[in-house]
Amino acid sequence: MAFLPLLFVLVQSLIQFPQPAGNGLDEATHRRMQERQELLEHEMTRLLQELEQGLPEQQDEGWGAVLFGALQQWPFWLLAGFLLLLGLCFSAGQGAVKQQQRQGLELLQDLAEKREEKNRKKTAYSKEGGERKTWR
Repeated sequence: MAFLPLLFVLVQSLIQFPQPAGNGLDEATHRRMQERQELLEHEMTRLLQELEQGLPEQQDEGWGAVLFGALQQWPFWLLAGFLLLLGLCFSAGQGAVKQQQRQGLELLQDLAEKREEKNRKKTAYSKEGGERKTWR
């Protein structure tokens, strides 16, 4: 019976406090890894210097390749330009329609005001008898 709590404490101590494992690499492997790291750092430095000191002709060829790639997609650019022009025309047309609607509304308001004024002039009520007098 005392064996079970002892086993439980032992397993718990192994889980909570694991023993650090050794490096596990021998000296030759460690040396090869360091040499490889130095070689990669040297190669990376050389490649970065080549990029910074690139020839101007190579840079021009890079832009040419980009422009050539963009021109190969001419159907896309044609469609995009057409849709842009269509959108601009549509928005300009909407502005003209709104302006015409405003002008029509103002005209209707003016006509209504003139009709009211004409009706006021045409019919006058007297304050005494409430008779309607018509002016012609």
